[in-house]
Amino acid sequence: MDALHHDHTQYDLGATKVFGKSVVRLEDPPLVTGQGRYIGDLAFPRQLHMRVVRSPYAHAKLTRIDTAAARAAPGVIAVWTAADIADMGPIDFRDAAAEALKPYRQPILAQDTVRYVGEPVAAVFAIDPYLAEDAADLIIIEADDLPVLLAAEAPPETFSPGKNTEALIMRCGYGDLDAAFASAHMIIDATLKIGRHSGTPMENRRHRPLRRRLRRPATLGRRQSPAPQSRRPRPRPRSQQCQHGTA
Repeated sequence: MDALHHDHTQYDLGATKVFGKSVVRLEDPPLVTGQGRYIGDLAFPRQLHMRVVRSPYAHAKLTRIDTAAARAAPGVIAVWTAADIADMGPIDFRDAAAEALKPYRQPILAQDTVRYVGEPVAAVFAIDPYLAEDAADLIIIEADDLPVLLAAEAPPETFSPGKNTEALIMRCGYGDLDAAFASAHMIIDATLKIGRHSGTPMENRRHRPLRRRLRRPATLGRRQSPAPQSRRPRPRPRSQQCQHGTA
């Protein structure tokens, strides 16, 4: 246990402006006085509202998407399925290192198969958010169930020709690993399980550039700023090596 002990007295918390101190919150006054602005508060001329219709199936072959009633609903401007945006490519990755994962990119709207509960199948655009929601409820999705894989530790299964549920195996390291382990004072072997997660904002507040009347492109999420196209990826240590291998 001594090898795992850390001497916390080596950190001078008094020299910091944040740690160990009561920090005044800067974002509270507009929120507690009813002046907070959220995405739902935004309104622009000729603004449309979108509602996404999602798959109720975990894994299924789509046989029918009936949008007729939704298209005829009051206030609806358009209803999209995959057939309506066939010229649009799949959702791309921001990380250029994900080249090996490109065959697994997800279409914007499900095409022939849905692969998880909640996968987008159709999108409704209307002049009012409530009308868009009402129209979305009119869309009928019919599909034939396919086998599902529920256990993360289960052997990989093929869900599409040439693709299985273990999309990528990545092994990364730097330096002489064998020598490091051979000279280590202690080696800890652990099996870790991490639940599925995603970064999702709890409060969709407007982005600061909107205060400048959208003179610059902006996203409508407080911490969802778009990555500049000119940003270069952070360089890895020179000795670091990563090997990508598909299952």
